[in-house]
Amino acid sequence: MARGFGDIVAPIAGRTGAVAVYPGSLVQPSGPPLVGITRIDPINVSFTLPERELGALQAAFATGPVTVTAHFDPPGQPALEGRLSFIDNSVDSASGTIRVKASFANPDGRLWPGMFVKVSLSPRTLGGALTVPAQAVQTGPEQKFLYAIGEDGKVKAVPVRVLLVQDGIALVEGAGVVAGMRVVLEGAQNLRPDSEVKEGGNETGNEPGQAKKKKDKS
Repeated sequence: MARGFGDIVAPIAGRTGAVAVYPGSLVQPSGPPLVGITRIDPINVSFTLPERELGALQAAFATGPVTVTAHFDPPGQPALEGRLSFIDNSVDSASGTIRVKASFANPDGRLWPGMFVKVSLSPRTLGGALTVPAQAVQTGPEQKFLYAIGEDGKVKAVPVRVLLVQDGIALVEGAGVVAGMRVVLEGAQNLRPDSEVKEGGNETGNEPGQAKKKKDKS
């Protein structure tokens, strides 16, 4: 028999898993695989993102490489940077997410097939953006707004447009929104424009930064 018929050449470079056959085993083309080969370097990491991020992700992907960072447990280990390589062609209607993949150079094998890692990416950067706690954003009959606290302790409604909400922080823009502006966090449902407020302190039992409606003395 020609030796070429007895050699099996791996179609890809990678690491072999457990061998499923032994000397004397019967092997057939329709039988189970002899051995599995997994590519280690480079390696892909698959994860999902909310569908609301799809537009920004596609725009960033079309203009250049999108950096994806893998974070390891326990914390304190150096993170690993890769590049977004794939966006799925449909959204999972059950979860409202879309599957994406990132490719990582992995010469030292820190990433391993089947392991779980935390990933982060920034598909867009908004320069000069202003943020407020998400709970400060109120919903009116026509638009969203903040209750801003003036120097006289009275509030006024400042219309805003919410660009993004993440991890309890809202990214907002509006003509009347300025950096350092004090806003009402709690008790806004009891306020009206020109209501007088005071910041909650230890003497009231409120957390610092909370705003409550000030009662008029008679």
